[in-house]
This record gives sequence, C-alpha cells and structure tokens, in this order.
Amino acid sequence: MLRQGVDLSDLTKHIILQQEFLWGTLQPAQSDRVTLVMDLKGVSFADVTGEVVNFAKTAVGLTSTHYPARSCRMLILFVPGWFNLIFRFIKPMLNEDTKRKIVFLDEREIREGAMLQYIEGEFLPKEYGGTCEVPLGESPFEVQLRGIVDAAGAAAAAAVAAAKKEEEGEEEEED
Repeated sequence: MLRQGVDLSDLTKHIILQQEFLWGTLQPAQSDRVTLVMDLKGVSFADVTGEVVNFAKTAVGLTSTHYPARSCRMLILFVPGWFNLIFRFIKPMLNEDTKRKIVFLDEREIREGAMLQYIEGEFLPKEYGGTCEVPLGESPFEVQLRGIVDAAGAAAAAAVAAAKKEEEGEEEEED
C-alpha cells in the first residue's frame, strides 16, 4: 500500500467515507443491518504485513466505536490455515457481541451453499452460490460509491496541486 502512496490515514478516511455512504445513503434507518463478506481466497501470509494488521485494527475499531449495533454478521470466506494466527491478535479487540457475529466458511461450505443461510440468493453473486446477475463491483450502489471516491480523489489532488503552486509562487517572490 505504501509503495502506491496509500497510508493508514488515507485508508481510515476511505473507511469513514464508505461507512457514511452505507449508513447515510443505503441503510439510513437505525434498524438497518449489514452482512460484511470478507473473501480471503488467494491471500497469502506474505500479503499480511504490519500495515495490513494496523488497517484491520483501525477498521474494526472505527466500526465497533461508531456503528456497534449495525452489523448483522461478518462472513469470512476461504480462510487459509495461517489466518488463525492473525485472528488471535484481532480477536481481543472485539467485543463479545462482535465475536458472536463472525462466521468462518471454507471452500466446501461455500460450494454447498452455506452462504444462502445468511444472504438471500437474489443478492448473492453467482460465484458465491447465489442468483444475482450483477458482477461484483458493478451494482448501481458500488458504481455510485466509486464515483464519489473518484471525485473526492480528484478534489484532493487539485487541492494539493494548488497548494504546491501557491508555495512555488511564494518562493519566487522571496528570490
């Protein structure tokens, strides 16, 4: 992440933006709940560096602090064997209610349709055993959120460029 110019502060702002979009636009009623799906297929132990663990801690902390009762459950899919080691560090940060909401599903369980116990088939993509025809990342809401993120990124880049230009102008005046 850092090599691409993304730091923990950037990710934290993104989490806040996502949460506000979710709870302010998609699910505004206090009674609304969400099921979070985390697919770990293809993730290797080498991918999980200190910065990834810090990001996970930050994400869990933000969600637990600001939206504690809004999650229905968290489905963690294709859990590799090494994940238990990482989870041991994250688990103590979770309250008991959050711990009860976490469900681990392996490849066999997913193949046998276990996700349908938690998510209605019409909302579950085919690759997870549902009937939803919309590809992952292409629902109207995901496209809308991506537009918001792109606009925020463009605005931030413009602000940085303007500040840099102003700074360069001040340096020229000093000479």
